[in-house]
Amino acid sequence: MKRLSILVTVLALCGSASAQKPAIVASDKTGWHKIGETSVDFTREEDEVAVLAADRFAYLKFKVANAPVEIIDIDVIFEQGDKQNIRIGTAIKPEGSESRPIDLKGGAEREIKRIAFRYRTVEKGQNQKARIEIWGKKTNPDKETKDQKKDDVRDGAREAKSDVKEAGKEMKKESREVKKETKKEMKEAKKDMQN
Repeated sequence: MKRLSILVTVLALCGSASAQKPAIVASDKTGWHKIGETSVDFTREEDEVAVLAADRFAYLKFKVANAPVEIIDIDVIFEQGDKQNIRIGTAIKPEGSESRPIDLKGGAEREIKRIAFRYRTVEKGQNQKARIEIWGKKTNPDKETKDQKKDDVRDGAREAKSDVKEAGKEMKKESREVKKETKKEMKEAKKDMQN
């Protein structure tokens, strides 16, 4: 509870300090999650969004609404202190357009502290403001590995159970054949004794 109230306080401070609206990504489900959004009015041509809570992502992408924007490049600042600069250089038009998925270095999910990006107006319009949303993709390789291990164990148990069942059937079949053979030999031995 104390952690939640600290998080709410941090959000309130972030909201009052700039136009950015960081989203608290509480879900750790695999897939795309909205990290944050900001409105840009083209008076500044750079912005920064803090990433809070469940901040591990493998990919990023940008969505734009209301006015077209060219995302020039981004700096992804990771929790460990290192930084990745990614050149984008793509105009993103509104009406559901988005950037390509951007792969983060390291080949796996990384903990992101904040994302700074530089942009340029594509078509200047009177009093136009664009809304830029930043999305992150969780791949949950650790979770998939654990789930895969559980599935492998279940599959192995089913396979072992099936093997035991099959072996039991084989043993019963062999037992019947041995009994039959033994009866046959006993009959022959009895016949021989009578003769």
